[in-house]
Amino acid sequence: YGRPRLHLVTYPGVIGGWLRARLDCRVPFGDDAFFEATVRCVRRVRSGSDSEPNQITLWTSGQRLACRASKDLPGGSRVELAQEIPADTSPSGDGIHWEVDVTCQRPGIDFHKTWEVPVFFPPDDA
Repeated sequence: YGRPRLHLVTYPGVIGGWLRARLDCRVPFGDDAFFEATVRCVRRVRSGSDSEPNQITLWTSGQRLACRASKDLPGGSRVELAQEIPADTSPSGDGIHWEVDVTCQRPGIDFHKTWEVPVFFPPDDA
């Protein structure tokens, strides 16, 4: 799949607003391909200094997205994501992380990639 790129159209995502992004891959998935995208807010907590953090999902939303030809990668594919972020969720920081997880089931090797994305409260002047 090459190195897929997630471009944040809204930077950062906004609590009570939107997170918009587009995923570009170097591989042509075809118009019949559908991607499953999950946006989630998690809290990562360590129970000891040497342990892996436990992850608690605070909020999650999934959607099925159609694939089309990429405008930026000739011969590649593009998927566009628009996710509303509820006003009662928490911003990035202090153990809170926002992730975009994208999968596509294909014959052979399946596609799966997760990106951490910034999500914050809107500016006071918004």
